[in-house]
Amino acid sequence: YLGAVAGYASITYVVWYPNWLKEEDVAMDIKRRIMSFSETDDWLRANPPEFVYPTLQHWKPFQTPLDHPGVQLLGKSLSDVQKRDPIYSATRFVCDGTFFQNKGIPSAMLGPGGLNMAIHGPNEFVPVDELIKCAKTYALFAYRWCNEIG
Repeated sequence: YLGAVAGYASITYVVWYPNWLKEEDVAMDIKRRIMSFSETDDWLRANPPEFVYPTLQHWKPFQTPLDHPGVQLLGKSLSDVQKRDPIYSATRFVCDGTFFQNKGIPSAMLGPGGLNMAIHGPNEFVPVDELIKCAKTYALFAYRWCNEIG
């Protein structure tokens, strides 16, 4: 065959969005864009795509204030163990912090290595020295939390 045309196509998407946006607004914006694009093609105009919503899985975004005592203590523990300033940032991944936050438990994420280490992908790795530094940071944080704050 010189070519083939599919009888149908299906697209599943993953969207990360800031916590001040509503899930429904994000979904409707995606739908609006898909339908708008469909108007540019004769066949799609006559056979508009089906947009399926609600989502199959939804990890709501969350935010813990930077001045939260746990966030500050975690940052101080990282600085003391790893001799570098913490980087406070939004993440581009999902984590269990969503579930904790939904139960009223503030969350901050810290892990060994970096996003450049194929996290949850092929050949995922973390250097042993990064794992040790992270474990020491957790230990110092837990000690301080239980003895200084808790």
